[in-house]
Amino acid sequence: MRKVAIIGWAPSYAKAPWPDPSWEKWILNDMYRVIPDGTYSRIYEVHSKAEIEKCEVNKEIPPNHIATQNSKLCEIHTLYPQNYEDAIPIPVEKMVAEFGPYFTCTISYMIADAILEGVDELGIWGVDLAVGSEFSYERPGVEYLLGHVKGRGIPVTIPEESDLLHAMVLYGMEDENYSAFASNVRERIAKLRSKQSEIHTA
Repeated sequence: MRKVAIIGWAPSYAKAPWPDPSWEKWILNDMYRVIPDGTYSRIYEVHSKAEIEKCEVNKEIPPNHIATQNSKLCEIHTLYPQNYEDAIPIPVEKMVAEFGPYFTCTISYMIADAILEGVDELGIWGVDLAVGSEFSYERPGVEYLLGHVKGRGIPVTIPEESDLLHAMVLYGMEDENYSAFASNVRERIAKLRSKQSEIHTA
């Protein structure tokens, strides 16, 4: 049984199966800042060197980001292997041939990789894609690929607080569901603001 946990920045990342060695843990970008070395086996970085340098200047990620990723004792999976010492290229052509050209964010590449590598069980923690461009642009691609996962009979774990594969309200039952939805949105905003504050003070 091969079990893969894909882990993003949203608060539910704390609920990922960190102590359980039967799960592979795949993180992305600069999550190494908050996750201890040795607890994850892969970092996914799909951004170009120019984009990374721009984010460093804007202090959106730590300085020397690529060098720091290179120093980690884990696999680096990337669209730009020339930027790294021993990176593994993300097989974009194979992914597009299998799933179509619908890759909207790093998480979508991670899900496709898990499928192509023959995962037996998949978990998605720390991924909400609930607001802004994450909701309008990134989330549909992720949910499309999760449909492929479910269609292949692969069990998927998504924490209850994630918005993935959840409608805001059930169609036709908007009035009955709106109060619970509004309460969840207020709680989510409070958590995201708290997380944002933690990141900026790290």
